[in-house]
Amino acid sequence: MKYHIKIKNTSYGLIRFLISLGLIFAFTVPLLMPKLCADIFPPNLDQIKMAEHKTKGPDYFAFGDVRGEIEPCGCDPLTDLGGFKRIAKLARDNPKVAIFSLGNLYPVNPNPLKDELIGASLSSIKVTAALLNEIELNMLKTKRPLDFSRAHYVLSNVTPSPLKNVRSSIETPSFSVYGFVTPSPNLSNAGFALASYLKVKERWATELKNNKKYKILLFAGSDADLKTIEKDKIFDEIISSNPKPLKATPDHEEKKKPGLLLRQDGVYMVPSFGQGLLLGGSLRSKYGAKKPTSIFSDRKPMKEKDEKLDFSFGSDQIFLWLTKDFEDSGSLAQIFKIYNERVANAYKSLAKQRTAELVDTKFAGAKACQSCHPEAFMIWENSAHSHAFATLKGKVKHQDPECISCHVLGLKEKGGFVNETVTPHFANVQCETCHGPRKEHVSNPSANPGTLKSAKEVCASCHHQPHSSNFIFETYWPKIRH
Repeated sequence: MKYHIKIKNTSYGLIRFLISLGLIFAFTVPLLMPKLCADIFPPNLDQIKMAEHKTKGPDYFAFGDVRGEIEPCGCDPLTDLGGFKRIAKLARDNPKVAIFSLGNLYPVNPNPLKDELIGASLSSIKVTAALLNEIELNMLKTKRPLDFSRAHYVLSNVTPSPLKNVRSSIETPSFSVYGFVTPSPNLSNAGFALASYLKVKERWATELKNNKKYKILLFAGSDADLKTIEKDKIFDEIISSNPKPLKATPDHEEKKKPGLLLRQDGVYMVPSFGQGLLLGGSLRSKYGAKKPTSIFSDRKPMKEKDEKLDFSFGSDQIFLWLTKDFEDSGSLAQIFKIYNERVANAYKSLAKQRTAELVDTKFAGAKACQSCHPEAFMIWENSAHSHAFATLKGKVKHQDPECISCHVLGLKEKGGFVNETVTPHFANVQCETCHGPRKEHVSNPSANPGTLKSAKEVCASCHHQPHSSNFIFETYWPKIRH
């Protein structure tokens, strides 16, 4: 009996021990779990900033690197993104938010009509702060007109400081905006100089030490500078310009894989060519994703297999793509109307000279080919090429040289298309667009100069980004082969 009692007491002791251990585990694991999870799953730094942002930072949207793409051409639904009219609609729908421009808004090459339209658009949109980026700085260097009254320009590492009409910082009651552009040899001997980060770091540290406002840096430049600035934690938030080469052409890759726009941990860049907006503050939830997505989808650049993921966290959306759903017919309508009229007038002014050149034209027109090549003519007549100009006219772009050349015959050559009144027989994409001038061949069929370029080369001269992003020569060539 005594032995039995001993076993029983031992069992009770073991039970009491296990219960105590369970209680300790129950109380300590919740305390340890955050640390444990943090070790296994690194915290989403941007979401931590978002929590602070919603209380300290402004609601904002940022755009930039438009590079003269004032509106999408409309040829391809996939690249029908961006444009100042759509940016203006977002500004009108959100009148109390801050609007940041990361610069590089103007065309790389001088275009007075576009330059004026972009300046007028900035003024109408009421940009809070605009970074003076590489293109704008080159405009200053080459004495190309830049109207500083259109926006509040900021650049903090330029000397002399402040540069005339450019602020070293933009101050509001709740936040401060600074601007930094990495020095470049291309911008030397320009009447101004850009200081390196090492030279401005000490000044910024002293200047911002007692600044209790939310501090934002508009950044353009090298990865090395960005990494150092981010590491020093002088600013609460850094917004980056898009570092795509200035010679790049619009595509829709960033929309397909928005992880490309995470430049460094917690630092996003604006979409290229003004195709979309980077959102901040409550705008991320206002234009949020309808369905929650992976909590890791905004952690790092996405791989090919992840391209279908939304770049969002829960209901928050970091980027807003400016599709035709955001088309604006209000605030900038008059500005664009004036621009289109000026472009048309400039084109009309060339008509007299181009008409005189028709005397020596080497083009014959598609009708001249029909009698000898009836089957090829029929294939052409039933293709979209035969009414390419009507398509352009439907978009009211039939007097815009940037659009016309791929919709008519010989616009860039002497004796080619003038306008639909003088040369209606040269409208549309025709036989000679691919085969070259054939007037001599029509008069003397034995004179056949041959085709200077391959069919693939000729097609690619117009069917490329952003006009035909899904164009595959091997798919489309059989439809018009003759």
